[in-house]
Amino acid sequence: MRSTPLKYTFSFLVALLLASGPGCKHSEKAMAAPSDLQIMVGQGGGFAGRMTGYTIEADGSVVEWEGKYPGENKRADAPADKERAAALWQQAVEANILETSQQEVGNMTWFVNVRADGQTRRVSWSEWPEDRTTLSDAQAFYNACVEAARAALTK
Repeated sequence: MRSTPLKYTFSFLVALLLASGPGCKHSEKAMAAPSDLQIMVGQGGGFAGRMTGYTIEADGSVVEWEGKYPGENKRADAPADKERAAALWQQAVEANILETSQQEVGNMTWFVNVRADGQTRRVSWSEWPEDRTTLSDAQAFYNACVEAARAALTK
């Protein structure tokens, strides 16, 4: 027969494992997007000073735009998709967009503007790395947003 302290230790470990839940991976399930989420990505500048980009709302709807100002002159749109919004929100959190402070402006400027939970953060840069393997977290997030927007618009 086993000793009493060993039984209690075993019971404690089983209880601890059950309380910890199924798995430890945080990113397996997408986080819900905040109700005020808006992601705007774009680029612009050059001789004409025109900007092009995409706006993705909290419901996952997408608007493609082009104009002198971000969000001006809608060119195309795609319907809501909450999974799209949740996935991009999770990527924004993982890229620390709301904590990133980078404001570069040049002849051509790329930007990410994220509004969520009452905060707004604009991150911009003026040069795109030639070597695509050296992208910053903000640039990788920009690419993910553009790919998601293009995929939504081609459905």
